[in-house]
Amino acid sequence: MVCRFAALLGFITYTTLALSPLSAPHQMHDFHVVGRPLRAGMIKLAPGIDKEKPIGGADFAGATVFGDTAILNFEDGWVGAINLHTRKLVWSFQSKAGLSVPPIISGKWLVFCLQDGRVLKVDGDSLKLDSQVLQKRVWETQLDSFVARQGVLVDERTLILVSANQTLYALDFETGKNLWNPYDAGAPENLAIRNIAPALVSGGVIYFGVASGDIVALKLANGEQIFRYNLHYRHSRFKDPIGDMRVYGSYLVLTLASGVAMSIRTDNPSLLSPGWVEPILVNSITANFFRQKRFYFGTANGYVYSHDVETGAKNWEAYVGGSVSHLKGGENFLLVVCSDGKVLQLVPATGEVLWADDLKGSIVAPPMMHNKTTYVMTQSGVLYGFKIE
Repeated sequence: MVCRFAALLGFITYTTLALSPLSAPHQMHDFHVVGRPLRAGMIKLAPGIDKEKPIGGADFAGATVFGDTAILNFEDGWVGAINLHTRKLVWSFQSKAGLSVPPIISGKWLVFCLQDGRVLKVDGDSLKLDSQVLQKRVWETQLDSFVARQGVLVDERTLILVSANQTLYALDFETGKNLWNPYDAGAPENLAIRNIAPALVSGGVIYFGVASGDIVALKLANGEQIFRYNLHYRHSRFKDPIGDMRVYGSYLVLTLASGVAMSIRTDNPSLLSPGWVEPILVNSITANFFRQKRFYFGTANGYVYSHDVETGAKNWEAYVGGSVSHLKGGENFLLVVCSDGKVLQLVPATGEVLWADDLKGSIVAPPMMHNKTTYVMTQSGVLYGFKIE
């Protein structure tokens, strides 16, 4: 272990020297680009891998902000944190499996969901270089499979996790024990896809979707099923809810991988919201983002759409030139990340492309934000920073 850790430390020490200002972006010819991005630099986590760009397993956990650090997966099951200012390795531990999703963070507490189905709660202040996490963990729980979508912490008491087998767990955040019997929604028949919508908790109800296209509602208090309804608007191999779901009053707004966007009544999921005439049908939806009364979604064929939450009416559509993997936004910006490495900033009100960049590497992990800098990580282990204005 000591030798392996020494190699990891040397690996990170080398990457701190790889920090450099980024060159001018590659011009993209699919559409008119008004400006160019303000890059904040990059960290090469694996210079050799970035140079060769071999085909390998996808890292869906990506990078997660914790204080001034970014928590990351490294090779051979190591998990660690790099200070985003100094680019130094702050702490690390060997998990043997690696993270399957970004950690759940609450104050100093970290919950790691590992690829072998283990879930660990750790005091983040106790982590050091080559930490013995298994000896210092607050609790450890074994699930029936790895966690395949982001976990949800409710009122600092209940941790909601959904495994790749589509089993929903409600764990006591203090002890890690089941608060009620896990809800088994049935293992998916098709291959699992990622960027599936996390469970949503609203008004004492848990909503989550499954691969069959069903939406399930459970009582948060005891796991009792309220309804399970199939949203069979379109035949498709993949029907999972994508990105996020949102409740507005008594209506649930969601997007499905099958290319369907809709708003349904939470008391009767067979009915659309009154303002919606019919569901929105587009190409396969791969990402979404909500901002006040608007929601945005991206598709596999390279389009981003903006629609009104209350009526479903389209505000605009924009072509971005690549399959959209993630959308992230704020008051005055909408960041579009494509799976082939394209990154664009759009005007939320109009869909106008302000700038576009090509990182020349596939992207599956979600972007993260820290001190007005947005970080995007490629599969070849390069963390790019962008100043969003």
